[in-house]
Amino acid sequence: MNADYITYRRATSVSLIGLTLQALMCITLLVYGFMMRDAYPADATTDVLRAQAESRIAIGDLPAIAAAMMMGVGCLAWLALAITFDQHRRERIEALEASTLGEQGVGSVFGQKNENEFKPAARRLAAMHRVFLPIISLVMAAGYIGMGVWRLIEGRERLGFKIPTQHLEWGLAICIGLAVAGFFIARYVAGMSRQKVWANLRGGAAVAGGSAVTAFVIGIGHLVDLMGPDVVSRTLQVVVPGVMILLGGEVVLNFLLNMYRPRKAGETPRPAFDSGIMSLVAAPDSVIKSIGDAVSYQLGYDVKGNWFFQLVSRLVAPLVGVGLVVIWLLSAFAVVEPHQRGIVTRFGKMMREVGPGLHVKWPWPVERVEVPVYLQRDERGRMQEVARTATGIRVVQLGSTPSSKPGPVLWTNEHGGGEVFEIVQPSRFGEAAQVGGEIAQVAMECTLAYCVGDVAKFEQFAPDYQREEIIRSVAQREVMRHMAHLSVDEVLGADRVKLAGEIRGKIEAALGALNPDASGKSMGAGVQVVSLTIGKLHPHKDVAPSYEKIVIAEQKRQERLEVANASKIKTLAKVSGSIERAEEILAEIEKLRKLEDAKAPREQVVELEFKIQKMLEDGTGTAAANIADAASGRWGKHMGERGLASRYVGLNASYEASPAIFRASLYFEAWREAMAGNLVYLTDDRVKDLRIEADLKEKDSTVNVFQTEPPK
Repeated sequence: MNADYITYRRATSVSLIGLTLQALMCITLLVYGFMMRDAYPADATTDVLRAQAESRIAIGDLPAIAAAMMMGVGCLAWLALAITFDQHRRERIEALEASTLGEQGVGSVFGQKNENEFKPAARRLAAMHRVFLPIISLVMAAGYIGMGVWRLIEGRERLGFKIPTQHLEWGLAICIGLAVAGFFIARYVAGMSRQKVWANLRGGAAVAGGSAVTAFVIGIGHLVDLMGPDVVSRTLQVVVPGVMILLGGEVVLNFLLNMYRPRKAGETPRPAFDSGIMSLVAAPDSVIKSIGDAVSYQLGYDVKGNWFFQLVSRLVAPLVGVGLVVIWLLSAFAVVEPHQRGIVTRFGKMMREVGPGLHVKWPWPVERVEVPVYLQRDERGRMQEVARTATGIRVVQLGSTPSSKPGPVLWTNEHGGGEVFEIVQPSRFGEAAQVGGEIAQVAMECTLAYCVGDVAKFEQFAPDYQREEIIRSVAQREVMRHMAHLSVDEVLGADRVKLAGEIRGKIEAALGALNPDASGKSMGAGVQVVSLTIGKLHPHKDVAPSYEKIVIAEQKRQERLEVANASKIKTLAKVSGSIERAEEILAEIEKLRKLEDAKAPREQVVELEFKIQKMLEDGTGTAAANIADAASGRWGKHMGERGLASRYVGLNASYEASPAIFRASLYFEAWREAMAGNLVYLTDDRVKDLRIEADLKEKDSTVNVFQTEPPK
């Protein structure tokens, strides 16, 4: 084919058509990707679904948006080809004009000059191949790698999210339509690129072919999602960005190879964005030839004439077919790992449960082995796939998040993590018990540990991304119901010991009532509750000082009770000798009081009084000593009075024997007692002028310090 301006004008037109179709594919897929935001309800009821909805509303459908970005970067290739081929057209027109002037013998008025001096179009064309196309290639590489890394980070964070099915039919139709359109333009342009003058159209064909394959794969993912699991669509969230990074790396590698590749004279340089990988997609009937062309282009000589290359070219189709059949037959074997339990499904219907080991089944897609997915929430509230297993203990937090801060945690401290308050009844004492309609709040750390008991029931229970949320919601409902009937005194008091056992029983019953079969009978969630642990329980931080006052008052009351009890023990032990004997005596005194109140016979009362007195006398305390002292005093007084009575009898007998002598003796006895200790002088009244000499010194009024013995 002649390399005239008409040829390049056609290439320019095809490049502009390819640019238009590529832009339409990009815009269509981008609009669809953001349209998927509506498939995620913003009013989701659970935290995980709400976080998933908010994330999806912000970014839309990741595979579709990543593919749209890849198509958008590919528009630069079509634009660069259109500009380059248009410059080729201008260069051909310029060369034709120069050739016509040369044939007519027309020369320059300025004399003989360089033949390229008056060919600006040719110089611009050379500059485009030397500068413009490499710059466009590097810009495309930066776009592929930058957007690919950005989308890859987002995709890895959302691998555990469930893909919605609301608009999948639209997505399937759009992706298949874009794939067909892209494949047709890629095949058409690839056919044109076989002509030497249109060789650079391979870059546009590669871009269109890559876009078509990407849209087709996304459509296949939507089809699989509609028929079964969404594993393909979720995997494409990282596969499409990975392909973008791979294409960017290939463009950079082509750019480096073009710098050192030997060039032939008159050869049109191949742009770095001409992807050899995508060229295989654009021309699937000549895969080996494309590889040979790429190798020949890089090495500088033709390798397609080699006998080995010819042999591989003839046998590649049968080898690929046999390989695909072998791969398909290998899907009849499934390996279940030691920590897994699998379920064999035939066209979505559960057939049997299988354990660890190698199992034979019908090839895909007739039968598949499904292993339950273990999803866990991370710190940001998103569900992440931890492993595919049905064994091990799974933990669900039903209340406040346990604090990771070291040291003691008091009621008045700031508690780390999100606190969940349970509604309980107010205190049954004080003002709260007299006011109706009051409630109280208590923060509680409650951890539920469970394991999978029946894999089939667990798999039928709910979708993998909703199982833990349903279990958590059901368990939290039972916790809320049970706590609502308890008072704050029962929750914070001694009754909290049996609280975990009561709640666990209700949670087990609630989980057993889930998952009804076709007849409406509950099969259960297929899980077993291993333990329910209640950790810290405390009221709100703002009311904690009030509880502290109650505790302090209770401690003071207890202190006073202990002091009173100690005083009681001391007093009773002092009185009776021991606390045990005191309690026995008090019991007998209580019986005596009851007998007196009941008007019992006097004999019983007296008998019990003597018994109590005997018990007091047998003791070693002050009561026994006082009773002994009283008995001794009574006996002394009795004997004294008895002596006085006997003396009176004797005096009476003396009087009867001789009254005169008795009276005289009493008279003189009275005088003796009256004059005892006094100086009395007896004189005769007949003595005249009586003079008496007497020593009037008081000998007993002073103390003789030298006297060793007391005076008698």
